[in-house]
Amino acid sequence: MDYLILKIDLSSKSYVVEEIPAKIIENYVGGRGIGAYFLYKNVPAGADPLGEENHLIFTAGPASGTGAYWSSKVSLNTKSPLTGLYLVTNSSGTMAHQMRRAGIWAIDIYGIADSPTYLVIENNEGSFKDASRIWGLETADAQRVMQSESTLEGTASVSIGPAGEQLIPYAGVFSEGSLYRCFGRGGAGSVMGSKKVKGLLVKGDHPVEVEDKDKFDELKKKINQLLKSDYKPWAEYWRRFETGGDLEMLNKLGVIPTRNWQTSHQRSNS
Repeated sequence: MDYLILKIDLSSKSYVVEEIPAKIIENYVGGRGIGAYFLYKNVPAGADPLGEENHLIFTAGPASGTGAYWSSKVSLNTKSPLTGLYLVTNSSGTMAHQMRRAGIWAIDIYGIADSPTYLVIENNEGSFKDASRIWGLETADAQRVMQSESTLEGTASVSIGPAGEQLIPYAGVFSEGSLYRCFGRGGAGSVMGSKKVKGLLVKGDHPVEVEDKDKFDELKKKINQLLKSDYKPWAEYWRRFETGGDLEMLNKLGVIPTRNWQTSHQRSNS
């Protein structure tokens, strides 16, 4: 299996596809792990989060594109303009699947474009499109226009809105059009805005194969049975409340950033 990273240099409007050594995948697995690795490797200490040296790195995982449960998350890794520290923020949707179907595990975007730009990635090839006429649009409208200008069908899309363009330090990056899925933490939207990137379209046509399909299908069947039996209340609760459905559990674990991280959980008033 080839492990590929698509590296996009906005300053020169060029891109290159490079192989990720298998050892890196083995050590960091994928997703958040390889995102942290590439960010540490490529962003120098003291780099300005809104400067040319910062990188935006989208990363998929080994299960992305396989149809496995909970495999839809894509990680976005960068240096946060809000904290000045390492940032990883995640979103569900189809982007991770499309990345793996395009043959790539990571998209590394760096430099600064000379004018508003959006990127189209098809099967590990990139192109640069003029985003002047969609600069200023809200996220769902911008993605709709980007997709209408493309001949590709079934693309994954992400974009920033006016907050990211104006470099608001907590601006998010949104995906999936009017579904408004969001890379919501740490201000990645303003990093994208600083690079004059309005958004991306990603499309892949290659199936993602699993090494042992029989075991894979058996595991999926087992998980499906558990979701219909032992874990049915949890599944229904999560469908209703989505991410908010985990708040009670996270509170019990003591990882809620209550009062801006002054305490790790919220006490009951009762």
